[in-house]
Amino acid sequence: MLSMAVIVVWPTIFVYPFKLLVVFFHELSHALMAWATGGRVVELALRHDLSGHCVVVGGNAVLIASAGYLGSMLWGIGLLLLVKRSERAPYMSFTLGMVLLSITVLFLRPLFSFGFIFSVLSAIGFLLLGWKAAPWINRVLLQCLGITSCLKALLDIYTVSTSGTSLPSDAVVLAQHTGIPAIVWGVFWMLLSLGILWWSLPYLLRRPAPAQALPESGDSARFL
Repeated sequence: MLSMAVIVVWPTIFVYPFKLLVVFFHELSHALMAWATGGRVVELALRHDLSGHCVVVGGNAVLIASAGYLGSMLWGIGLLLLVKRSERAPYMSFTLGMVLLSITVLFLRPLFSFGFIFSVLSAIGFLLLGWKAAPWINRVLLQCLGITSCLKALLDIYTVSTSGTSLPSDAVVLAQHTGIPAIVWGVFWMLLSLGILWWSLPYLLRRPAPAQALPESGDSARFL
């Protein structure tokens, strides 16, 4: 039901902040893969038109370029899985706020640009959300972010697959590095993303087990 609500309001301003955060996840995924493959991150950028960039030096170019769209999908699925139980949601909001704030201050440039200010305000918002808001509010907002991340990843990959080299994209970067056409990379990412989503569906749709009540008293109770 929440997924349908996000789809209905997709073109509106209500989803715009979530879309911007997905772009942040996309660029952060490039950065994480750069670090994982021995590269160095120079800067990240986030712009109001839902574009951004990640400048890296070194690392595995194929894995770094592939990490953006696939990373957005994994961020979305990860959020949806981690907030299946409402009591976890405030901790996730607080953790996400800390990640946003740290990466923004260290790597997002230029300072005091639209992307920098938006990311700082978003980080503060998530910190306050985790600290003050009810667990169900945290859960709903994080689920909306997770759904948006999955949907935008699929839509962006579809755009890459159908645009070929007419639009700048990670697929075009990979085509330049490997000689394999951009559309091939787009189709590969689409199939892999759909496979990851299909594999995750049973876990996403499974109802969380009810929390077990702790024994009220008795010497036999043990915490392990």
